[in-house]
Amino acid sequence: MCMSNANANFYPSLLSVCAALLGACAPLRVDDVNRPERYAASWGQFFVDTYTNPRQVSLLRLGAGEARPAEYWVFEWTARDQRLRPLHSAQLRTRWAPWSWRAAADGRFLVTFDDRFEPQGSTDTCVVIYDFVRGESVAVRADEFVPQRWLASASARARWDGGPAYVDPLLHVIYTTTPARARADTNPFVVIDLLSLSVGVEPVPEHLPARAYCETADGHAWEWECSMGDAREPDWLEPLALPKFLKGERVQACSGGEAGGTIEDTVYFRLEAASGDYVRCAASEWTAPPLSGQPRTR
Repeated sequence: MCMSNANANFYPSLLSVCAALLGACAPLRVDDVNRPERYAASWGQFFVDTYTNPRQVSLLRLGAGEARPAEYWVFEWTARDQRLRPLHSAQLRTRWAPWSWRAAADGRFLVTFDDRFEPQGSTDTCVVIYDFVRGESVAVRADEFVPQRWLASASARARWDGGPAYVDPLLHVIYTTTPARARADTNPFVVIDLLSLSVGVEPVPEHLPARAYCETADGHAWEWECSMGDAREPDWLEPLALPKFLKGERVQACSGGEAGGTIEDTVYFRLEAASGDYVRCAASEWTAPPLSGQPRTR
């Protein structure tokens, strides 16, 4: 399954996977190999996302447990050679699927939250912060930074991450809730400092910095979809596998060198095996996934 799009609890300045929804994705084919039983039959392996930076696209591949944890890529559009080139990639600490994830700083940072198949706030990977430039990551348990009263029950644990998140693009900080919600005691005021790879509950300010933007409200310029073409999805245990095709559709105007690099509203890319890049291809090469519609995650 390839999932597409917009941000469900996670990304703008690239924060796009995160706060509000993950859109259409391509479901698994019935002949896929080693699909973990915990994934619904309609789930495929890939989520495709874009950021507020329209030059970049990310792919998150669901994990298959200890044998092959979740994987993540950031691709960046290069106008000169008309392709999406790998910018960052990593095997994540999450064994299966994060509940949500957010990225920032043009793909430099990624934050994942919990594991979808474990009680929220109960895992050693409650919050994992990745710095792809420094090649570092830190995993934090909820009891290391969340006050005990927010961990006393399953319903309380599920509320500490208040989403949608706000991002300070200057200080590289993510606020998981608003001061108003924190003052109303709806959520703790959790602050994730990306440069120091740290997370904590801080005193509630009067307001967020004016430069902070909301990943959900600010939206994204492109929605993405992926497909394996006529082939089945890769073996779930095969490392570093990618979908064969990407399709992007413009959903709002944007400035600068956007993905596709043209005024076209729909662009298609094919994976070039030799380079690992996605190269522009004709619409006739695109084969829609066998099903549509994926569960929303953020």
